[in-house]
Amino acid sequence: MVHLFQRPSLNRLNLVLLLALGLCGSTWAAEVDEDTVRQRVIAHATEAVQRVTDANLQKDEIRVEIVQIPRISREFDGVEDPSEIELTTTSTMDRFYSSRGVVQVRMSTADGQIRQMGVPVKIQVKKPVWIVQKHVQAGQPLSAQSIKLELRDVSNMLQTSVGPEKEARKLEARVNLQPGEILDIRKIQTTPAVRRNADVRIILSDGHGMTISLQGQALSDAQMGEYVKVKRYRSGSVTQPKYYSAKVIAKNQVLVEI
Repeated sequence: MVHLFQRPSLNRLNLVLLLALGLCGSTWAAEVDEDTVRQRVIAHATEAVQRVTDANLQKDEIRVEIVQIPRISREFDGVEDPSEIELTTTSTMDRFYSSRGVVQVRMSTADGQIRQMGVPVKIQVKKPVWIVQKHVQAGQPLSAQSIKLELRDVSNMLQTSVGPEKEARKLEARVNLQPGEILDIRKIQTTPAVRRNADVRIILSDGHGMTISLQGQALSDAQMGEYVKVKRYRSGSVTQPKYYSAKVIAKNQVLVEI
């Protein structure tokens, strides 16, 4: 017996092929590559550290280490060009400094597709800071012999370490300082313009150009521009002191407005 078969036409074969391709899915899909994510996260963390600190840090003093990039899909269906995908980054590092943090990365497209992930980072900051070279007792002024400028990792004490922005000759120890320690802002103070029990010049002013200059004594330490209680003696008598609240206007000099 002879079986007769009809050969499909060319147009019919083309239609079947097109349908097969459609079923297999031929839509465009773009992906955000890992390097792009890394660059954006590092840039965000670096700029955030610069913004929230008053240390005048340069970018080359800040090192951002990405702990891990989460393994989530960064592919967007129907997008032909990756530049059509918008990337935004946020973190708590925008508000306060921390040596560890998480940068939130949001990827979105105009048609409403969204991918989000948190990228953990570690921050390392190296900058020149003052290092104590010898024992300094509380109340003693700092000198070129007692401290030295060195490059150190201050990631965990960025807000308290002291560098060349502070002039050593204007500082003194608030507590005892030990050799080898990084100078801590909480352990030093600006040398007072007026010291407790020191002799001071008291200038009495009526505000109209008339002044009287007297000798007196400060009753506490005070910085320039601060108010301090002082006393002076009448006719040299030590039994009848007179007290004033005076403003420090120069080293060992105070002003009393009357």
